[in-house]
Amino acid sequence: MIAVFKTNILNKDNAEEVIKALLKNYQNFIITVDLEDCDKVLRVEGSQFEKTDVLNIVIGLGFHCEEMQY
Repeated sequence: MIAVFKTNILNKDNAEEVIKALLKNYQNFIITVDLEDCDKVLRVEGSQFEKTDVLNIVIGLGFHCEEMQY
């Protein structure tokens, strides 16, 4: 399963914070943030997961996060 999210993550430190928090719940997932993209795209790839859980974790850290349709 792959999900992509539009965020307002601005820099590498913020991206590392988000990735670290997500990896606590999703240890074997591939999680990236594309800081070069205008939408600061967060990409989560792994076995079954709830997109709302990802949203809640990122929003809980103080960032904007919304699912992107592709």
